[in-house]
Amino acid sequence: ETVPLADTVLTTAGDVLYENATPELARLPIASNGDVLTLAGGLPTWATPAGGGKLTLISRKEVSSGTEIDISFTSESGANISSLVCYYDIQRTNVATCDILLQYGSGGSLVSTSYYSNQLKVSDSSNLAYSNQSEWLLARNPNYRHFAGMVQIYVSDPSMTTSNADMLFTGNSADADAQGFVNSGSRDGSEDSIDQVKLSIDAGALEEGSVLTLYSVDST
Repeated sequence: ETVPLADTVLTTAGDVLYENATPELARLPIASNGDVLTLAGGLPTWATPAGGGKLTLISRKEVSSGTEIDISFTSESGANISSLVCYYDIQRTNVATCDILLQYGSGGSLVSTSYYSNQLKVSDSSNLAYSNQSEWLLARNPNYRHFAGMVQIYVSDPSMTTSNADMLFTGNSADADAQGFVNSGSRDGSEDSIDQVKLSIDAGALEEGSVLTLYSVDST
């Protein structure tokens, strides 16, 4: 009986046959689920895949009326995620004096103090700054029925800091102005987890098709 050469080296399902530095045929034992094959010193080896930056959908909510989109979810700790990404696309009744606002929740309730917002309106280079408010300001009187953008909320790692990290707004836009607003903000606090996000308007009403979608960004 002829025995294949590989059968004299491999012993377990999932083993890999390769040529070592001798050189001679050698066995690379099966690794754990999720490991990836890579090279070290010119020879194949198993390794844990590099992590960080992976987006995981938390929730998506669409409304057709009202003045807010409020999403509660299982608490995410700053030890496990680096940030929360919020994509919003809202349709609203055409009310000129209407602020678009954002709050987040921690420990089962909304945080409603010490928000700081800075907003640059690109079209005329005007700047607004608000201190110690009850929510972040995404837009002051944008006067557009359709408004969309992305918010990234950084979540503090409890082992590294006692102060809540900054929040960054990017890509706020509207039908009438593709680059309407650029925003940034921060909050004085010690929250190191997040379990709620609330987007609201303070005049008029949201219309059908208004959506808020939340993703976590892994820190490892």
